[in-house]
Amino acid sequence: MDFSFKINENLLLVNTLVKAKGNNLPFSAWVNLQNTLWEKHKRGYSLLKNGFENEIAFDTLQESVDDISALIDEGKKSKEFGRVLNEVEDYKKELESKWQKDGQKASAFLEEILKIKLPDKEFTVLITHPKVGNGKYAGENTIIWGHEENWPNYSIVYLFHEALHEILGKGKFVHEIIELASDNELRIRLNGKGEYFTENGQQVGHLDLIESEKKLLPNWQKYLKDPNMTIFEFLKSLE
Repeated sequence: MDFSFKINENLLLVNTLVKAKGNNLPFSAWVNLQNTLWEKHKRGYSLLKNGFENEIAFDTLQESVDDISALIDEGKKSKEFGRVLNEVEDYKKELESKWQKDGQKASAFLEEILKIKLPDKEFTVLITHPKVGNGKYAGENTIIWGHEENWPNYSIVYLFHEALHEILGKGKFVHEIIELASDNELRIRLNGKGEYFTENGQQVGHLDLIESEKKLLPNWQKYLKDPNMTIFEFLKSLE
């Protein structure tokens, strides 16, 4: 299994326009571009930010879609986007370096945890600005990712988290098991220390899943000690 890191400039621009605010701004001057594009391309910007319901209601969807194209063309020519792109190109190099350095070790740990061989599959990682904060499996072996390193090996752990959505599929308790396997067990093994559900005083995992994960923890710990049960068999036992 491998990760291929790429930059989609259209995605980078739109994601940073729509999601960046407050402490998640890439830099303070980014607001200038947001304000400029909002004033000049309200229809397109509104469609990106708020969805298409109003555009359908007022029969202006095509006009708004066309405005998005104009917004993207103008935004990509701006000095603010040029700075974002340069910073994300540097971030891409950092991710590639981390993956080259620790990817093989992390993959081996995860195979030990799951007790299966990871698929011979390449995931495309579309990189966004780390200060904005993104982590999403988009389907078709594609991950949208950009996040600051909240603790050691943060990006590697969560790239595997997103990949596991494809590998393990959907089902009862799958997301909880992904977090137990990657966010917790893999993190601890990679870092050589740590405890479940917290790292450097920060909560690890989705708040709405923690209670369920703690209930599953005794069975999860038994599973880890059983050399004959794979992750798929464990998930089936929880149904």
